[in-house]
Formats: sequence, C-alpha cells, structure tokens
Amino acid sequence: MGNIGRPSTGCGLCRKRRVKCDEGKPGCRNCARLKRPCPGYRSSDYGSIRPTVFMSAPGESRSSSSESLVPHGHDAKAVCIESDESNTAQSDSLLEFSKRYPQTPVPMGNVLKDVTEQAVWYSLAQLDVHSRILYGNDSFTFLPTILLKAGRHSYLYAAMRAVGIMNLANRSPTVDMSNIVDFEYAKAVSGTNTALADPDQRLKDETLVAVWLLGLREVLASITSSTHVNWSGNPAHQAHIDGALMLLRMRGDEQFATPESRHLYQLLLSSMVKGTLIVLIKLTN
Repeated sequence: MGNIGRPSTGCGLCRKRRVKCDEGKPGCRNCARLKRPCPGYRSSDYGSIRPTVFMSAPGESRSSSSESLVPHGHDAKAVCIESDESNTAQSDSLLEFSKRYPQTPVPMGNVLKDVTEQAVWYSLAQLDVHSRILYGNDSFTFLPTILLKAGRHSYLYAAMRAVGIMNLANRSPTVDMSNIVDFEYAKAVSGTNTALADPDQRLKDETLVAVWLLGLREVLASITSSTHVNWSGNPAHQAHIDGALMLLRMRGDEQFATPESRHLYQLLLSSMVKGTLIVLIKLTN
C-alpha cells in the first residue's frame, strides 16, 4: 500500500494551488503576494480519530427494566447483552406461538422487558414445536393454559422460569448467568416443596407439572456440549423423576376421570423416558 502521507496544514488557497504554504499569521505570504485574502487554516485536530459520544434524549431512561428482576450480585449488563442479540428470534417465535393459539393470551409487554420471561415463552414455543416432531401432535399446548391459570407468582410458574433461564444459559455459553439460574431454581424448589408438604396441594395438576418441569430443568443442566447429555452424577434429576412417578401413583384412579388428566398422565409418563428427552435436548440445541 502506498504512503498517502498526512493531511496538509496549509491554507486553502495553497492547498488548491498545491504549493508549499509558510502558514504565517494572520495569513500566508503566498496569498499576500497574490493580493488575495488568505482563507485560513484547518483546525489543529483535523484528521484525528475522535471517539463518538452518544447523548440520551431528555427524559429518556437508560436503566434496564430487567435489572429489578435480577438478584443481588448478578451482572445485569451481561444478561441484557445476550438478550439484545436474541430479541428478534425470540419475538418471532412468540408471535408465531400466539398466532397458532390465539386463545392463549401471551403477555408480550412483560415478555420483552424481562429476560427470564423471554426465556420462558421461547422455551414454551420450542416445546410446542418439538412435540409435533416427537409425538406428531400439540401435546404440550396445555402448558401455557395451566401456567396462566396458576399465575405468575405461583410455584408452577417459578418452575417454568427455572427451565427457561437454564435453556437460555445453555444457549449463551459466553455469558455467566449462574447467579440468576441458581436464584430461579432455588425459588422454584422452595415453592414446590411447600406445595408437596400440603396433603391437598400435592395432588393437584400444578404440583405434578412443577415437579416434572424441575426434572426437565435438571436435564438441561446436564448438557455438557451441544450433542451430549451427562446423565451420570446427577441425583437431582433422578429425584425429580422419582417424585413425579410417586405423585402419579398417589393421585390414584381419580386422575383418569377427565380427558385433561388422562392426557397429563400419558404425556408426563412418556416424556420421562430417557431416550425421548435426549432427542428433545438435541433438537433444542
């Protein structure tokens, strides 16, 4: 590459004539000899690289709305970076999901503000797609309905948040999300244990689904690469599976009284088969 030199500091007329300028003050001698006014010189910082400074508009808030949802000690900035990169893809999945099931009110306003909420509804959309591939039907469409029925502050919704944020963490290996992952999991386990301690609450559909979701979360936590699931050394996963099977036995014949309960029994029992879950995780990645 040729040497292009540096920008000339001579006056405008000398640069135009391509002659050497003595850069005199207030004007150069060449302009005086030609009896023409000297047009002046370039500024001293001309040609230098200056950093760009972005100014916020008056009244514009720069704080991230998801910071209030991140536990103390977690780097909210790191999470927001990853969410910005995946916002478009996740929003498209959510819109497609809401179009397919218009009777399910997807809270889009809250989803776009909370990173974990994005992960929740993105994971629900994934489960819907994978159920069509694995089962040939829309087996998992009951999840949005039962979640909305339970409410955002329920232990069932907390279990789904634990699944969603674990799924997002697996897809964001360069971002440390361990704090928020542990926070959501601890919250879900605490709420589910409280429900299991209640003789009436433990037999409800919400409790059964919550235990199954926690088992699914442990499957996601066992991923060691994009194509390998480490099943050894994960007693928590087996504990959730055993707990779900115990609940299915405790619920007795009454769980077959309605089509919804029969569907839940068949679906959760089949989804706990290890081979099916491995396929699901490979498709998720």
